[in-house]
Amino acid sequence: MARIPRRIVDAFDGAIPEFAAALAAKWQIPARDATHLLRAEFRRTRTRMAQEFAALAAEGPEFIDDDLDDDKTDDDLGRKN
Repeated sequence: MARIPRRIVDAFDGAIPEFAAALAAKWQIPARDATHLLRAEFRRTRTRMAQEFAALAAEGPEFIDDDLDDDKTDDDLGRKN
């Protein structure tokens, strides 16, 4: 499941030159300047978000207790586990 968010981030990171080209054409600035700015902002934002998610993860418990008695619990089909 963790691969999907990583692929999304990689897709946006890979699209930065396309975004930069569109900005450069619209405002008549060098594409390399737009690319540099977008990459710097993307990295800054990605770092900030990683820190925020790490802090959220640290707030939660390290382990989650499983209070189910496996010998008595049926699965969705009524079978004993």
